[in-house]
Amino acid sequence: MGPLPAFLVHAVACWFLASGLQPPLWLNLCASFAVLWFMLMDNVDGKHARSINCCSPVGDWLDHSLDPLTYFILLSNICIMAHVTTGWMIWFILVSTSLTYELVMWECYFTGKMVLNEFDASTEGIFCLSIAHIVFVLLPNLLDVIVHIPLLDTSLTLRDIMFGVVIVITLTALASLKRSLSDLKKIGHHIAGILHLCVFLFPAFCGMLFRFWLPEVCASHFYITTLHTLLTGIFWIYTTIIHRLVGWPLKDVHSTLIAAIPLFVWSLLPLALSAVLPANQMGKAMNIIGGITISVGICWWITVGKGMCMSLGLPLLTIPKKKQP
Repeated sequence: MGPLPAFLVHAVACWFLASGLQPPLWLNLCASFAVLWFMLMDNVDGKHARSINCCSPVGDWLDHSLDPLTYFILLSNICIMAHVTTGWMIWFILVSTSLTYELVMWECYFTGKMVLNEFDASTEGIFCLSIAHIVFVLLPNLLDVIVHIPLLDTSLTLRDIMFGVVIVITLTALASLKRSLSDLKKIGHHIAGILHLCVFLFPAFCGMLFRFWLPEVCASHFYITTLHTLLTGIFWIYTTIIHRLVGWPLKDVHSTLIAAIPLFVWSLLPLALSAVLPANQMGKAMNIIGGITISVGICWWITVGKGMCMSLGLPLLTIPKKKQP
């Protein structure tokens, strides 16, 4: 239930964009509520499950698999409300949301602990989005204010500055990188850990190459090309979560490369097609690739929970007979 309001707001905002209209200001209030609702549900779901003795691998899977998608939707909403829907800056912001979550899951898988920074993008950073939506309602023209920056001898709108701040907040998770690498070296998994992280970055690298190669296609099909890059990266996050829950090995070079084969193939597919198809057909090709990515991803996501429980010999749902004290 936590991500539902954010997804509904996103659907309404996309409908306005598809109709050639800017979303109304009141939708910011809905988006702000969606952020706060998600934060509340994300903080109480595990505690509630433990209080009624209803913990299961499916609950863990649903919780951690929906989070990166919800972060993507929340940041998409703020970008749409700020009237920024294409360009390198928004591409980097949206793709980097998965990097933030990957670093958390990466550390959790290899070291067995989940550590949040004092100022973390997934908590304080998300709360800032809720405040920003309210500011958009109270001061609708604020983002168009031009600010001169003497140090750079240039002028920027507050919109540009805001998205620069969003990027910085998103990348606060990098603060855990040094700590995680130190822990990995102590337990002898630093080579596999670095390879694991490089595999995750591979779709983003291919996405950047594709944007350089065919900027017109990426501009006209921005959402679907960005979604392809993001979902391919999220596949690796999901793989990490599954291996952590089921106990499958992913801590050596061989097992990591074998598990990453689908990611390599799907990341390189747009680049391979762009070498054989004319540019005017690549837009349609990306729509097909994006549709397959979303459809297969949803089917895979639904079946993972059942398959995971079967491999552990546990029921799909664990419903207690009565609330535990």
